[in-house]
Amino acid sequence: MKLINAWLENDLAQLNSLLDQLGSNYGIVFRNLIVVLGGTIRALADHANQTFDDVLPGLLAQFANRTDSMDSADIARQALTAWSTGDDELIESLDFNAQIECSGSDLVLLHLLGMLGDVSRSWAKQGGFSMEVIRDGWCEALGTPD
Repeated sequence: MKLINAWLENDLAQLNSLLDQLGSNYGIVFRNLIVVLGGTIRALADHANQTFDDVLPGLLAQFANRTDSMDSADIARQALTAWSTGDDELIESLDFNAQIECSGSDLVLLHLLGMLGDVSRSWAKQGGFSMEVIRDGWCEALGTPD
């Protein structure tokens, strides 16, 4: 949650400090961010009376338009797609560990944070929810106080 909070508050000093502290724990952080992002997209889809599969492609296209053609952004989008399909063969065939290492773990992580920020702000605006309510949902999903 500290990484998410630093991103949402645009606190670059705190964000850089937290990234420096990650060490070899990127995998855990990626998984948690993808689960939170996927859960947020699922909640947005439910609120709009649509399916996750209907909402995801449009969101991924929006993310792609905002991030140019950077390898790290593409890996972040692929990771979300692979998680959302639950297709283990896709996950293995994409070889995320190697791709993430080549493009830079911190860059992939920043793109996931950016996608989460975009989706959550849009959802808050369109659904009439406060960011605090959304943030509380993330904390509950992650089992953290804040």
